[in-house]
Amino acid sequence: MTFSNIDDDNKVYLKKEEDTETVDCWFPVTDALDSQQEFFRYCPAKSLHDKSTPIWSAVLEKAYAQWDPKEYKGLDNQPCSRAIAHLTGLEPRSLHWDPKSTQQAEISWNEKTFSFEVEEDKRKKKSKVALPNVTPASLLQALLAVSTNPHHILIAGSLRESGQDTNFLDQEYKIKDSHQYVILQVSNDGLLSLWEPKTGQVEKPLPIAMFATLFNDVLTVDCSASLFFQ
Repeated sequence: MTFSNIDDDNKVYLKKEEDTETVDCWFPVTDALDSQQEFFRYCPAKSLHDKSTPIWSAVLEKAYAQWDPKEYKGLDNQPCSRAIAHLTGLEPRSLHWDPKSTQQAEISWNEKTFSFEVEEDKRKKKSKVALPNVTPASLLQALLAVSTNPHHILIAGSLRESGQDTNFLDQEYKIKDSHQYVILQVSNDGLLSLWEPKTGQVEKPLPIAMFATLFNDVLTVDCSASLFFQ
């Protein structure tokens, strides 16, 4: 498997001879007294012996961990935007908002996500609240504008409250703390179908108003423009 890299100027580039990994069939598993009770330790967090479980996510994750200098530990600290760039060869566009802000504003796609995130980290260190909240209607329109393109992927990041993705921000909709979700579908009436990397699709569609309060960013790329297809 081959990954794209990012230089010091935040430019995404591809060198197959440097960034290609070969993966074997051994995967990290949970501790268990009985081998039949072993689970994948990371993705897809399901039984190792359940033949109905697709293991492509485990293969991809292992290749990425081999490629990362810090192995699996490095994946926990990897910004999602850069992980997307490594996997697709594209810097993602992004939406950012602060659900706790009392100021609301229209929202539009940010074309320079890496630069924005660097500046946002600086503002957080200075305890400056710079981001406004978003109106659900504006957020829905921004999502609908790209969701109809089958080449686009949409990744949403939930709020960081405890920093533990085993905790739930909302039990009813099964939204975890500081976690990434794939947006599978956005309906015109404002319902979002989500997919959680470890356990699969979230059963209950999430209303856009709830999404705006439980999440604070969305990333997207048009995979048809990927470096891997050039």
